[in-house]
Amino acid sequence: MSPVLVAVALISCVVLVWIMKNAFVKGNLPPGPTPLPLLGNLLQIKKMKFVRFLNEMRRRYGNIFTFYLGSRPVLVVSGYQELKDVFYRYGEEFSGRGETPTFTFFYDGFGFALTSNMKIWRELRRFSMGVLREFGRGKTSIEFIVQEEVENLVKEFEKCKESVIDPKETLAKASANVIFYILLGQRFEYDDEDLNKLIHWTHDTLYRMGSDSGQLSDIVLGFLKHQTGTHKRIFQNMKNMASFMKSRVDEHQKTLDPSFPRDYTDAFLLKMEQMKDDPDTEYNMKNLISSTLQIFFAGIETVSRIMSFALLLLLKHPDVQEKVHEEIDRVIGRDRRPVYQDRVNMPYTEAVMHEILRYSDLAPYGIPRTTIQDTEFYGYSIPKGTTTILLLTTALNDPDIFPNPKSFKPGNFLDADGNFQKSDAFLAFAAGKRNCLGENLARIEIFIFLTTILQSFRLKSPLPLCDINITHVVTGLGNHPKPYTLRFESR
Repeated sequence: MSPVLVAVALISCVVLVWIMKNAFVKGNLPPGPTPLPLLGNLLQIKKMKFVRFLNEMRRRYGNIFTFYLGSRPVLVVSGYQELKDVFYRYGEEFSGRGETPTFTFFYDGFGFALTSNMKIWRELRRFSMGVLREFGRGKTSIEFIVQEEVENLVKEFEKCKESVIDPKETLAKASANVIFYILLGQRFEYDDEDLNKLIHWTHDTLYRMGSDSGQLSDIVLGFLKHQTGTHKRIFQNMKNMASFMKSRVDEHQKTLDPSFPRDYTDAFLLKMEQMKDDPDTEYNMKNLISSTLQIFFAGIETVSRIMSFALLLLLKHPDVQEKVHEEIDRVIGRDRRPVYQDRVNMPYTEAVMHEILRYSDLAPYGIPRTTIQDTEFYGYSIPKGTTTILLLTTALNDPDIFPNPKSFKPGNFLDADGNFQKSDAFLAFAAGKRNCLGENLARIEIFIFLTTILQSFRLKSPLPLCDINITHVVTGLGNHPKPYTLRFESR
């Protein structure tokens, strides 16, 4: 062997040893699969797909483990007790927002929901919660907005009564209108061109982000910059939505009445004016556009997907549907529409709603977090800035808490006397400091949408019960129901 080749081989070995020694040793981290130099565990992830990879690593290494994206360690926490500790005992330490490259590159740190900047998050989340609380008062309360929209939804289903339809798009339009009213003080007719474009951009973005190429790109920092296919369309969709939001904000600026704020956008614009002399203020146009877009994106997707699962599960389980019908007739009757307070006297329907959320398992691992300081956790030393994935699905599917978790059973949330009972393992909206801001809105929407639809209709499937498929379509962004059709019959 020539001296040059020997030298190259020696240098390569030294570099390899240095990489193995320095790139992956960061604190006393939990065990996990052995990473490759530069790549980390990317090849294993690509082979198994992300959610399957996480579940397999959990079986192999336990509820707390580490894997690597390149040289970057990612902590994974699973199991009901461990997740509960993250949310409550270590809520502050794990309160940072982890990197989601698609959103990181697009939003550039603006908007409170996805930012890793703790100052922006704390200030704008507090502001947003205050605005949503204001919607809890008066005739424009959140409940009133939902009740008004569900009437339009029922009318839309009435138009196609007795026909076999896919309800997904109509449910998305209804949930989008609720969010639009809160953000912009307006709703759209279901055949409105702008509304249909926004629904298309939203669904296309989520579809592409959930594809194999989208998932791979979205877990590798830096790789995204060089994508020319999938993410180009994703960014164009998001630019289109941001442009729409900007045009509506411009209209609000022209018609703003400081004595009568109409919606979230007005409240934000007034705060911008109030804080305009503060050079460090977080109330600026970029944060307004980004925050409204993030609220819209999360709001429309969460509720429409839950409702799609709800109708599918009730098709599969007509006995459950009939019991809900009976409770609606007994508690509410046919002469008035449901109100959110009715749930107190409807334990079975409340249990069904919770079981729908548990079974649908929309976000198996939520949005990544990071540690904001060096943290001692279960005997491990977790460095500041460590990306952390919380496997919420492991609590929602814990067989010790929910027997036969892959079966749909409202009894999971009923006691022996038929009363509704809560479960601490119900983490559909996460918990603690970074829990879902729109949880209350989602609960109101789901209850009122579901009970109003079932007050008006009986759901019928064109397929035999044995052919109705309720297994999830699993993507990198969460679980979806398989496409299905149904028929709305008047009651």
